[in-house]
Amino acid sequence: MISGIFGAVLALLILIVYPIVSQKSVTQLEQIKDRGFIRFLTLNSASTYYQGVNQASGFEYQLGLLFAQSIGVEAQFITVSNFADLYPELLFGSGDITAAGLSINEPSLSHAVVYGPRYHEVKNQVLYRKGNVDRPRTIDDLSAGKLAVIGGTSRAEITTRASRAISEAVLD
Repeated sequence: MISGIFGAVLALLILIVYPIVSQKSVTQLEQIKDRGFIRFLTLNSASTYYQGVNQASGFEYQLGLLFAQSIGVEAQFITVSNFADLYPELLFGSGDITAAGLSINEPSLSHAVVYGPRYHEVKNQVLYRKGNVDRPRTIDDLSAGKLAVIGGTSRAEITTRASRAISEAVLD
């Protein structure tokens, strides 16, 4: 009796486990090709993706279209409202690739993704309204004005550290 139950359980386990174990692992590229489209997560901005007068445009948009064409699939662009949402959306599978001018220096979740080759470098700059203000030459020169950066980026982290350093220097 026990050997009959054991045999039935063993046969059931084999029927359940074998299909799972014997499945060939499919790469992400193969999955994209099988479904016929690739999903790009992006931001609505002039340097990445935006709706022009007649159609979508932007540097990352053009790169995405060319990449999709090179692998023989359609391109879908999903705009994310906040920069800080790009990594979680990618990690949770809402998109296949981010096309939003990311930097390997981004602090949030950058260790959990793989970056492609560098194709564009941007020099960080401070833009200021001239008016009655002299051009800022040091970080201390920025303490009297308003400084805006995109939240969740490496620049926001740098700005926060600089702000703390200025505050600590003033308190000392």
